[in-house]
Amino acid sequence: MAPGHGEKKRARDRDESSDSQDKDRKRKRDKADQKEKKLGSSQKEKDRGDRKGDARKDDDRKGGKRESEDRRKEIARSQGHGYGYGGSQDDQDRRKSKRPAAEGDQRGDRENRERGDDRRSDNRDRRGGDSKGDHRDERRGDRRDRDRSRRSADDSRPPVSEEMPSSPLQKPQNWREAVEEADEDLRADSDDEEAAVMKKLEESRKRRAAMAKQVKPASNGQEGGDDAEALVGTSIVNSAAAADVVGEMDGKDMFDTEFDISADAAKALTSGKARDSNSGLAGASTDDWDDDEGYYLAQIGELLEDRFLVQDVVCGKGVFSNVVKAKDQKTAGEPVVAIKIIRSNDMMKKAAEKEVQILQTLNNADHGYKRHIVRLIETFYYRKHIFLVFECMAEDLRVALKKFTKNKGMSLPAVKAYTKQLLIGVRHMHKFKIVHADLKPDNILISADTNVVKLCDFGTAVEQKDTGITPYLMSRFYRPSEVILGCEYGIAVDIWALSCTLIEIFTGKTPFQGKTNNDMLKRIMDMKGKLPKNVIKKGAVWKQHFDDNLDFKFVDKDSMTGEEIIRIITDNTAKKELKDYILDRVGPDKQKSKEREDQQYVKKALHFADLMDKMLALDPEKRITADDALKHHFVEDSKSTKLCCISCFCFFVFFFF
Repeated sequence: MAPGHGEKKRARDRDESSDSQDKDRKRKRDKADQKEKKLGSSQKEKDRGDRKGDARKDDDRKGGKRESEDRRKEIARSQGHGYGYGGSQDDQDRRKSKRPAAEGDQRGDRENRERGDDRRSDNRDRRGGDSKGDHRDERRGDRRDRDRSRRSADDSRPPVSEEMPSSPLQKPQNWREAVEEADEDLRADSDDEEAAVMKKLEESRKRRAAMAKQVKPASNGQEGGDDAEALVGTSIVNSAAAADVVGEMDGKDMFDTEFDISADAAKALTSGKARDSNSGLAGASTDDWDDDEGYYLAQIGELLEDRFLVQDVVCGKGVFSNVVKAKDQKTAGEPVVAIKIIRSNDMMKKAAEKEVQILQTLNNADHGYKRHIVRLIETFYYRKHIFLVFECMAEDLRVALKKFTKNKGMSLPAVKAYTKQLLIGVRHMHKFKIVHADLKPDNILISADTNVVKLCDFGTAVEQKDTGITPYLMSRFYRPSEVILGCEYGIAVDIWALSCTLIEIFTGKTPFQGKTNNDMLKRIMDMKGKLPKNVIKKGAVWKQHFDDNLDFKFVDKDSMTGEEIIRIITDNTAKKELKDYILDRVGPDKQKSKEREDQQYVKKALHFADLMDKMLALDPEKRITADDALKHHFVEDSKSTKLCCISCFCFFVFFFF
């Protein structure tokens, strides 16, 4: 008989009730599992902390026992009992019987805790799923491995020494004593290091003394003079030039400032005879001829090429070389020469070889040495360096400008005389199609009497046929616009740079002080007007500075944020003419004066401004040449004016007026 409708409903209600009861039971079981899991983890952490605490207590107890045993042995030794003294035999037996029991109790407690952990882990595993059980098994296995290794370490540890009651005669060490002991250890280490350093210094002194014995003694007939007194003040330790001096110092302290150098040794140091150029004594040891950057470390008193005795080693230093002054002992009167020492670098050696070739070309064509090019006397190769020996001048124009005028500018007659001499030198270079490519006050030398100036430093010089495109050729303040734009350059760049130099020595400052190439172009156009289109278009990088309409793209900085912004400048006309720039240096008083002398001076200043304007032509093809500049009315004068200019070579011409 088919069940009725009421029976089906009751059956369905029973099923729903059973399902809800199952869900309730499952929810309660999950809550219980979570609660037990939390309790288990906290208990586990607590047990782990207990074990760590017990282990620390055991270590502290054992450490204390060892310290007590050490003190006991020390007292025993002091009282004559020997190392085996440990108290009475009964005390020793009683302690031996207690120790295994105590160790057994500790091991038993630890095993009981481990078994409890295992039982709790097993209960959790039975309640949890398979995935949880796998992780718990792994953790339980790791924990057992750690416990086994710890038990094995405890078993292998040597037995604790017998403990002896502390003696009332021995006081515990306080923290001050511990600090003092640590300081003594540090002092001991520092003493060892100091001894090692002193040992090295002693060995070095002995080596130098042995090397000094190989040097021939100096001749007594040579004179030292005042130079000997000047050279005595140099470092004897670092200079192997004083080989005889080092020999006399044998057995004495090399750093003793009271040590007196004998007259013979001073003479030997001055004459350079104490050196053997074929040995490792010239200048420095064979291991430190050069510094880390490849510059040669010349020493005062060093004899180079058995001819040049070094007198000064701080004459100058550049990217390619350093310069020293020396006496030429094989020339009558022993004149002072300047020696340019090229850095030990393959690229710089090639540049030096090119410089020598150019200088020899220019000097050979200058028979009377009247072309205002510095004279190259000799070259030689020594210790992987190229040495260039030049005639010695007093200083460069930049030093003279600062020294005599405090960067306020020289007088116009002096500038006129130097303009003529420098144009003669540039004309001589350009006659052989040689581009100096780095004319500036630093590379112009002046004689001691301030009468003569000469061009120097041909390290970047190049023949015109070898020129290329380089927007960063020359020093920035003396860089013409065609170089900045990436045009092929020629001898005209020297005319531009010379003009900037002459304006600087007259006014005391360079006319174009741009911070970047872009800023240089803006400053040039502010004085000279917009660049010609044909010059702009020839440049390889003209689009960096001009747009398609040939308007200038000035890279400026935002006054608020400081970020770079590009401003398009359409009006590039001259803001201030060069003539006004020159007249500012002359001053308003002379311009308004009715005195004939002042009027003549203003007239010459205008002639100077006109020549400089022609030398600063924006188009290099229209720029005046050195030969034509020498015919300009500023340079070419009557005999009376020439005599006036000659008289202006006195010292006072440098001062600002």
